Amino acid sequence: MVDEIRQLLDANSITYWLDTEKNRMGSEFMGDIVDAIEKSDLVLFISSVNSNASHNVAKEISIADKFKKTILPVRIDDAP
Repeated sequence: MVDEIRQLLDANSITYWLDTEKNRMGSEFMGDIVDAIEKSDLVLFISSVNSNASHNVAKEISIADKFKKTILPVRIDDAP
């Protein structure tokens, strides 16, 4: 599902930043995430069982809320 969303964004020339496990390598990842959220117009939250269990995702949503960003959730599996 994430790949389909990415393709749709690309096809419409919409700039995005995608948080992946690869981005979490190294000590500067949280600064990169905060910067990306701060610069964004909105946050597209891909809600899944795994993302909902992630402590980091909860932090990211909190940061988006702090910056008063619109958070658009998209549920992709049996996540509550």
